Order: sequence, then structure tokens, then C-alpha cells
Amino acid sequence: MCKNRLGHILPRFVRFAPLVLPLLLGCAGASPPQAAELSSATVEKAEGKLILYEALSQNGARVYVLGSIHMADKSLYPMDPTIEQAYTSSDALVVEADVTKVDPLEVMKLVVRFASLPQGSALKQTISSDAYGQLEKFLAERGVPMSNVDGFEPWWVAMNVGILRFKEQGLSSDDGIDKHFLDRSHA
Repeated sequence: MCKNRLGHILPRFVRFAPLVLPLLLGCAGASPPQAAELSSATVEKAEGKLILYEALSQNGARVYVLGSIHMADKSLYPMDPTIEQAYTSSDALVVEADVTKVDPLEVMKLVVRFASLPQGSALKQTISSDAYGQLEKFLAERGVPMSNVDGFEPWWVAMNVGILRFKEQGLSSDDGIDKHFLDRSHA
């Protein structure tokens, strides 16, 4: 296993950065994407790589895009000086959600509303018996009863299995890139 466990995760996150760029350029008052110069810097960090995109419009507006990694470990810090410079030279921080202002009760209401299976349905009816058996074994090994997940949509269960696996690898949302920069921007 590589020293920095994020090395195998990072490439998946940065694929989406070019999709966000046109929106960010529009927010910055920059010219349309075809009129902007796009460059990317691959920043070495331990054995992994972070990709920082920089876009410069014809009118001089500059936008940086760094993929948000919601769960990380302390080995990601300190951030590479290139990323630090991009942050400190920016006028604003734009994130998909301000995780520092999340109300757990509201999140729970949303989970019940959008991730619950319809009344009378069970997870066992929505996934294959093989997948259900694997999930049952996975959760039993961790002391989690199936009743904790049986009333939820497969996508929600899968997301939480992933979160549990990340936590087992020592990753935490407290060390995520989004939280790191949000904490700094609120200080």
C-alpha cells in the first residue's frame, strides 16, 4: 500500500474539474471558456498527485479549480505551496456545500425523505441476493445490524459502505480539502 492512501483516489476526483470550469468562469465574470486559457499543474504530494487547474480569461480574471476530497488524512497536509499560493491569492472560495454549517438534524430529515425505500419495501427486494449476502457479511464483520440499512435505497447504503471503508483506512471528513479551506476562510 502506498504511503499516501489518497494516491489511488485522487485521479477519480479530478476528472470532474473541467466540467465545473465553465460555471466558475461565468461566476468570475470571465470570458466564455473557449476564450480562456486553461492550464493544469500536477502537484506531487507524497506518492499521489493533485491536479490544480488555472484558467485565465482575456480580461485577466483568474480562476483556480482543485478537486474537493471530502475525506483525507493528515498526510495530505501541509498542502503543496502551489495550492497554498492559489488559495491565498484568491478573492473567494467556492465549494459545492459549506460543510462547516451543516445541521445534523436537517441532514437526517433529508436522508429520511430522499434515501428511504417506499413503505413496505426492503433492501433485500431491491438488490441481488448475492449483493445482499455480501453486504450482510460486511456489516456483520463490523457489528452493524442489517436492520440499520434495510429500509434505505441501495445508493445510500453503498455510499455509507464506502464512507465506512474510508474511515477504516484512517480517512476523516475533518481532514478533507473542502473542510480545510472552509475552516481557513471562516477564521
